[in-house]
Amino acid sequence: VNSSRLLKQPGLATMVSGGLGSMWESFMLAGAGSSGGGSSSILDSLIKQAPGLITQWGPKIALALTLLFVFWLASRIVRKMILAAGEKGEIDYHVVRLMAMAARVGLLIAGIITSLGTLGVDVSALVAGLGLTGFALGFAVKDTISNILAGVLLLVYRPFALKDYVEVKGMKGLVKAIDLRYTTLKHEGQTILLPNSLLFTNPITIGKAQSK
Repeated sequence: VNSSRLLKQPGLATMVSGGLGSMWESFMLAGAGSSGGGSSSILDSLIKQAPGLITQWGPKIALALTLLFVFWLASRIVRKMILAAGEKGEIDYHVVRLMAMAARVGLLIAGIITSLGTLGVDVSALVAGLGLTGFALGFAVKDTISNILAGVLLLVYRPFALKDYVEVKGMKGLVKAIDLRYTTLKHEGQTILLPNSLLFTNPITIGKAQSK
């Protein structure tokens, strides 16, 4: 009863509300001040640590970028050398281009891995992941890869040439085209596409074109 009478007095209610408002305002100002001080202290800490971070990481980053540039430059040089050697040796352009691309990609991947290792990154997991990915992809497209590799070897060693007469496993005809996956034969108006792996792993009979 006494408390209800006290609250009914207009002067006391005004004092209570005014006091609570002042307390809330003081709390907000204090919080803002502490927040500003916290961000300022973080900035000061970063400024103080900057020389040490530059000293610690600057040479590593510079070395990593230098190695990456060297590998990139080497990939371009090796690519041009392979293309020039293929042209000089009269090797099929598709084979030379495939070899040049493989060499360049391999050097770029090696450069990235080496640069990351220079920065202190553990690249063993990355190398293992690349190996597993390559194994899975190779297993999934093993037939295609075997045909391409056989095509590369056929185009490099040239056991037969265009317009030669070829017979393998009962299939025969004149050689019309040789690409990375198939060798195209023509026989009695029919076109036969032979997988290169079939030609590379089986005995073949090679003769000159028969004139009719």
